[in-house]
Amino acid sequence: MISSDVLQLKYFLWFQITNYLFRNGRPFGNDLETLDLNRGRDHGLPSYNEFRVLAGLSRARSFQDLLDIMRPEHVRLLSLLYADVNDIDLYAGGLLESPVNGGKTGPTFQYVIAEQFIRWKVGDRFFYEHGFQTGSFTPGKKIYTICSFICYTKFVKLFLFMISLFNS
Repeated sequence: MISSDVLQLKYFLWFQITNYLFRNGRPFGNDLETLDLNRGRDHGLPSYNEFRVLAGLSRARSFQDLLDIMRPEHVRLLSLLYADVNDIDLYAGGLLESPVNGGKTGPTFQYVIAEQFIRWKVGDRFFYEHGFQTGSFTPGKKIYTICSFICYTKFVKLFLFMISLFNS
């Protein structure tokens, strides 16, 4: 999923996700895209156009203004589904953006994801790069690589497994 081309996925999401989610033995299920779209509305997220401005793009005054980052067929689809460009939901508009060079998402979702990570880091007072905290990074502490961490945790699992053999 991570390495899949967004252009293939964003407009035609997997059949299983759009038809069989939470099926629980029924012949059909829920549509994840619809659930996500409604979550945005339930939480009161601003429109796609508002997020365009936050991402440094110009405010769209008409559907034609979306052609700078969307394919014409996507803009036409949005114009059929929404009465005004300011009514477009963030999720719908963000999914239909063309990806930025070297990226998997368009500029609006790229902004949202970056902003979330920044807030996650800055808002976590125990984040290891913040100074003067118990868990703060200091030059004297040992730095583990992912490889050494995996090796260490596998050793611990093996050790615990061996102890369980001796205790049984």
